[in-house]
Amino acid sequence: MTLSDSLTTVLPATIALLVAFGKALKTLYEFHDEYLLKRRFKRLTFLKEEASGDEKLSRFIDATKKELVFASAFGRSASPRLAAAIAEVHETRLFSVWELRLCRYYMRLNDEGRVKIEIGKFGITLATVICLFVIGVAGYVAYVVLLLLATKQLAAIATAAVILIGFFLLGAFLMKDALEVVVALRVGRQLETHRAEVKAIALVSDLPDAERAEHLVMTPEPLPLQDPGTSAAR
Repeated sequence: MTLSDSLTTVLPATIALLVAFGKALKTLYEFHDEYLLKRRFKRLTFLKEEASGDEKLSRFIDATKKELVFASAFGRSASPRLAAAIAEVHETRLFSVWELRLCRYYMRLNDEGRVKIEIGKFGITLATVICLFVIGVAGYVAYVVLLLLATKQLAAIATAAVILIGFFLLGAFLMKDALEVVVALRVGRQLETHRAEVKAIALVSDLPDAERAEHLVMTPEPLPLQDPGTSAAR
């Protein structure tokens, strides 16, 4: 059996395996949303009806339901203060929900009760180690796969396909952590820049009109273009 014949046999099977794996994950996700999550909401609704005579307990159940809604939408449970601060960051329209989700493990509250991105040396070191590890494993996997393909045997090619699938799944799982650090760094810088700009505008707007005029940046008018021949004559 030639190499092309082996690839023709193995590739469809590999693609079918990936499609089946993706459908299985989608089914599990839909089961969680359609059954488990709704079941928890129904249970909280029932508990609130049972606690209708206790105002404090009813408020506690309402707060629990709100935290469950936030955790389902954002991907992480948070205190009411942190949840409100995250919603405030999203209202700036600078970041998508996807970007904020990637930063969720690095979000903290500062002294003003606003979100700050705190990565630290551990996060940066973790992302660096992951990238170097994935690059090293990619080189080794490429070497092994080329050796297997050189044999031109169906079993070896099937093994190479399985190795590639395993590597891509592992790489996607590991690189997600590195991506979270990269996005968190960018979101943190943009958020600090935005707050500094808002603070500067607020300070200038609070000044009297005379002092405010002194802070206006005047753009100089461009110099008129000169004819090269006239300049040379001069």
